[in-house]
Amino acid sequence: MTKKFFLLISALLTITWSASARKVGVFCQMAATGTQVSEDGVIRASIVIDSEGEALLEIENLTDKVVFIHRKRSFSLVNGVSEPMFIRQSNTESHTTQHSVVTEEDRIFKTKTIDSESYTRSHTIYDQRVLAIAPHGRSVVYEWDGLPEKLRTDMIDIGGGFFSVKGKGRFLDTGEKFHKGDNRDYTADTTPLMLAADVEYSFNEKGEDSHRTAVKEYVSSIRIVRSKDVKRGYMLNTTPYFVFTSGKSNTAIFAQVGLGALAAAVIYLPFAVYEDHDFGF
Repeated sequence: MTKKFFLLISALLTITWSASARKVGVFCQMAATGTQVSEDGVIRASIVIDSEGEALLEIENLTDKVVFIHRKRSFSLVNGVSEPMFIRQSNTESHTTQHSVVTEEDRIFKTKTIDSESYTRSHTIYDQRVLAIAPHGRSVVYEWDGLPEKLRTDMIDIGGGFFSVKGKGRFLDTGEKFHKGDNRDYTADTTPLMLAADVEYSFNEKGEDSHRTAVKEYVSSIRIVRSKDVKRGYMLNTTPYFVFTSGKSNTAIFAQVGLGALAAAVIYLPFAVYEDHDFGF
């Protein structure tokens, strides 16, 4: 019984290691053709890509005056879908402070009586409809997070990432799963991800005599590599990119195999006990 049971567990572990080896890294390289930066002598707008899967819209004031960004009349676009950069929302932050005082002390028995009190201060932070940028200063005006999830779902299935039980992603034009060595190139018209911003600014808070500027950036290629190349910073010396892993994590695989082993044990052990036990018949 013992030998058969351990052979079953060994087989399941073999499946685990082969499954974990199928996890891949997905590198999404940006075009960086120059359209991601716009400069008109007053401001410089730039889309900055973070390899962890975020993008920032940074605006630098090139003048000696305060520049006002009118976020309510500025727009972010993802694959052509726009929304205003100003969303009316608020966030309340609370801070609790505790204060303790020794009110009585017994030096003979070395004991202390301590009274304590606490109080909470809170204030509300509102999204800024108008953002002021100091002369020759720079500010982050907008942020796109979760770039892998913004890839067009009619073109790319990103699959599962860390701690996911979902399998590898796939290119939906062929339906084939990601494999190491796969490479796809895109143009501005065929890209699975286009980020753009249309910004209004002026030299006064009311928005009089305002001007506009626009920037855009897109994914120009997707390359499938080994999952361990993600941690090694593969392609660090290339144009901007973001990267993610696709496929079941080791945690998820071991959990599934563990459940499988448990189920196998529940099914197998009663038969094994019946087979090995001498009931005296």
